Amino acid sequence: MGRQSQKDPYFEAHEKVGQALRRGDSVGAAAIAEEWSGRAERAGRYDKAASFRYGCSMALFMNARYSESATCAERGKQDAVKASAWNLAAVNAFALSQVYANLGNNALAEEEARTMMWFAARDPGGPTFEMRIVFGGALRKRAKYSEAMEQFRMAAQQALTLGAFVQEAAAIDQIAFVRRDEGSRVEAEAALTEAFRLRRLHDPANVGRSYLNLSQLRLQQGRAVEALRLADLALQHPPMGLQPQYLHFYKAKALLALGKQLEAIGHLRLAVEWIQRLRMHLPLSDEVRVSSEASSQEMFSATVQACARQFEKTGKASWMEEALQMAMEGRAAAVRNRLGTSTAWRRRLPEEYGSLLAQVRQKELQRFSRAKAANPADTQALKTRLAAMEVAAAGGTNSFSPAPSTAELRSRMAADEMLVLFHVGEEESWQWFVYRGGMRLQRLAGRGELARQVDAFASAVNSGAPERIERGRAFYQRLFGALENPHRFTRLTIAPDDRLFDLPFAALISNAVDSPVHLAEHSVIRLVPAVFWRDAKVHTDTRFAGVADAVFNRADPRYKPRSFFKNEAPVLELPSLPASARELSRSIGAWGNSPHVEMSGIQINAAALLQTLREPTAVLHLATHVIQPPGDSTPPIIHLGLGPRGEIESLNADSIAAIPVAPRFVTMSGCSSGRGLPARGEGLIGLTRAWLMAGSTAVVASLWPVPDDSGNLFNVYYRALRTRVSEPGSWAAAASLQKAQLASLRSGDKSWAAYFVIGWM
Repeated sequence: MGRQSQKDPYFEAHEKVGQALRRGDSVGAAAIAEEWSGRAERAGRYDKAASFRYGCSMALFMNARYSESATCAERGKQDAVKASAWNLAAVNAFALSQVYANLGNNALAEEEARTMMWFAARDPGGPTFEMRIVFGGALRKRAKYSEAMEQFRMAAQQALTLGAFVQEAAAIDQIAFVRRDEGSRVEAEAALTEAFRLRRLHDPANVGRSYLNLSQLRLQQGRAVEALRLADLALQHPPMGLQPQYLHFYKAKALLALGKQLEAIGHLRLAVEWIQRLRMHLPLSDEVRVSSEASSQEMFSATVQACARQFEKTGKASWMEEALQMAMEGRAAAVRNRLGTSTAWRRRLPEEYGSLLAQVRQKELQRFSRAKAANPADTQALKTRLAAMEVAAAGGTNSFSPAPSTAELRSRMAADEMLVLFHVGEEESWQWFVYRGGMRLQRLAGRGELARQVDAFASAVNSGAPERIERGRAFYQRLFGALENPHRFTRLTIAPDDRLFDLPFAALISNAVDSPVHLAEHSVIRLVPAVFWRDAKVHTDTRFAGVADAVFNRADPRYKPRSFFKNEAPVLELPSLPASARELSRSIGAWGNSPHVEMSGIQINAAALLQTLREPTAVLHLATHVIQPPGDSTPPIIHLGLGPRGEIESLNADSIAAIPVAPRFVTMSGCSSGRGLPARGEGLIGLTRAWLMAGSTAVVASLWPVPDDSGNLFNVYYRALRTRVSEPGSWAAAASLQKAQLASLRSGDKSWAAYFVIGWM
């Protein structure tokens, strides 16, 4: 039997994979496993293919090639299901859950871990202790502590029974993390110490993991000297499977706690270097990338803060430049990656992808219902399937567009142009002014205080309250008061952060006395999600497409009120926007004699709109309701009325980002269309970001609800934009909006300051 098995080519290939791993060649092991998984698939041996896919995934995971690792695991899971090999399906889901957990997407990690446990329950062997540790870890990161502790205790007991002391130590570590998260540091320390004892005895090669865990606990306990000593030991004994950025980051945190800022910056630089390398190997799924960037923002932010403080201490411009470079590198990386990567992978998405997107939209719209809303877990399960399809279709490495150097940035700016970039921190924030002749850096208040100031000013401007002038002057002085002759910069590129995306910059008051002069009266303003040049070509497209007054009420014969109880209000009913049809008609007229597509009222059809956008389009104007699902973290949705069978139709951020040929200029005149959900490092997750990710150059949106009118502002905007449509970049839209806003301001229109332009440089 032994001689026969050694002649089995699959057995021999597995041996080669094992040999490569034992000599530390994870890349070589992955290459062998990938080759043999393909051979097995072609031979119809899906069980063998699934086994090799798992080996390939884990080898790539160890080498931090997360995109390829996730692709292998997803395909391995599919192969295992074909073969009804439930244990192999479980281990591939195990690998996928680990990838998502390492990238900070705890929701996807939990979903895959639950899938893993479901597969494992169908196998006679049941879940292994490694599976229970991964499942419990996913639950812990979602603050489901009781469930997590049950899994960890079962895993520790299984491991102890089998004498698997390495896995027992891992389970005890996780128990310690639960206790630490719950605030029981004494119990956490006892558990971490026991895990350390087990590793010293049975797994000395990985004792560095215990050093690092204890270092983090010491830092939380305020014992920075001990934390630093343990962090040093962790660096001297790096544990397998742990990326070096964490080792350097936690040492840097200990050094910062001890006031050793220069030494800390050295380790922060190393941590950031590792993050930049890893970006080349992240899955293209936006949900995965956003969570990954959010988890790495603590390292970028710490580096920005340390370099900025060093500039304040020394006055050396090199520190100011390094702080700016880190702030730019940490900004909107997921969008920059998507735009810098070929879209060929989208053609590999299965047909089911589109129907799943539609199901997600329906689930999100159900949240407006008085009837039973969709279970968030069901929506998450659909999003997990979408992410899995994106992972399987993409695979491999991808392109990434780094931020420009400060020298390149300044060389590309005109004499009248200035970049204003913000970095918001918990205790303090920073603001850079960059222009051709130099740059400046100043400190601002922390996140909480800035948010209060933004809310107070935006509320006053929205309501037209008299205090808007005093607050506008005070805010302007905070942001621009230190600049000498700021009016010489007639074009401002502003890169906000966090709640500063909600600030109506155009309405800031730039003079201290006399009649108020708004910032928009002497400067063209465009917002950018990141410092990134996207659009340098000359455009000739002039096609205009527009949608207005989508109906979802009893005026539409397709409308079918759905309710579970007699006399209950309909699931969703929105008022008509009669003036918006006039707004669209006037906008098309202002644009001039060009091809156009006009949809309004019950003529609107989501499928027809998406079909229209398959052709190059210069402008898309959406004069429709923008609705925000209440009480949750879902981005806004563009309402498009009813479908042929009376179903709700809409566009959400995922649907927009998947549009193959995005309009160059997009206007969303609906209420609060420019709002979104703050995400660290990625700005606002909402509709404006989705259009920019799809490839649009500039988006006009609103900060708060605006009245339904005939669109005087947009009449001026499109007349101005039509004369500049061939210009590259987003300045054409910004200058045209400025002209329209000033005309509205002079006419007494109070909603002029609600609108803004966000786009690419």
